[in-house]
Amino acid sequence: MQIVSVLKPYTDQALSRWILIKQYKSASAKLGGLLLVLAVLPLVGRMNGLEWTQFCQRLTWKLRPYFSRHILPRDIARWRLDGVNVDDLDMVTRLRKENNSWWTFLTPFFAAYGYSLHVPIDDNATANSYPYPLHGKPTSRQVHPYARRLYCTNRESTFKIHVVDMMSKLIRHLSRQKPCVRGARDKCGRDVVIRIVSGPEHSKELKVLEYLTSPSALKDPRNITIPILDWLEFDGLIFIVMPKWDQAWMHDVGTVAECIHIADVLLAIIREIVPEIISFIEWMRSSRPSDRPTAREAYLKFQELKTKLTAEQLEAPLSDIFYDGSGRYQKKYAYKTRPKLPDHNWRP
Repeated sequence: MQIVSVLKPYTDQALSRWILIKQYKSASAKLGGLLLVLAVLPLVGRMNGLEWTQFCQRLTWKLRPYFSRHILPRDIARWRLDGVNVDDLDMVTRLRKENNSWWTFLTPFFAAYGYSLHVPIDDNATANSYPYPLHGKPTSRQVHPYARRLYCTNRESTFKIHVVDMMSKLIRHLSRQKPCVRGARDKCGRDVVIRIVSGPEHSKELKVLEYLTSPSALKDPRNITIPILDWLEFDGLIFIVMPKWDQAWMHDVGTVAECIHIADVLLAIIREIVPEIISFIEWMRSSRPSDRPTAREAYLKFQELKTKLTAEQLEAPLSDIFYDGSGRYQKKYAYKTRPKLPDHNWRP
């Protein structure tokens, strides 16, 4: 025991020195690895066509959840305002302001990937948003899959955010989905929409989108899903980027050919994707079958009629007003050039 007590100070000192040496080696290795990474990262950034500043921003947002807490909820239901009484305007307004703070927090995150969120006109939670700067003009030309622009200044490119519409239960129901979506522009100045589709626990919407954008589903000609341009993820929250398209029924048709093209697409959707709708339409028309054709007869008659139209009839211009869906008719937008339709192949 005396020998052990005599040697103990020396063994403790040797052990502490050994621990210090190991820590020094570990710290040196970590420092060397960090310096190596810092030396290689600029090269990697250039190889991928990525600017160093943008790469650092992305890396910062990748590491941020590990080093600091954030305000974003991980439950997708909170982003959608699921289960909220939309008739309680005070509550909805408060929740929408909270939702706006989440998107404001993520603004630098989206900027790191080249997307600039639209800015609201004021602090009102229900306000519309516009591209920044408000009085600027778009700087790029958009081609498919991006929509053609029907506006000249940023102020005219409104991204409407509605909370409730007391006149319509349907719109009240749809408005609950609005907090999930924000307008934006990409680094090329093209109009896009960013939507949150899932939290860490994958949602049904995410699974459906993954299926619709799979190689096998994209080969199906019936798949007319809006293309997904980008997938972004922050701490388990998954966002998709899509081209910003307007409501199809809000715009005019300039010629008979364009009108038939739209009608043909709609009828094909009814006939191919939802065949059950045919019997449903026939059932609705069964009150006076002697005077009204069935849905199939109407479709076949339409197919027969369009094959007999001449080129002159197809190019005939339509009225210069269009129905805006609210009971009013408005002046049509004056196109510089009409859209190019596929070649007519309507012969049987």
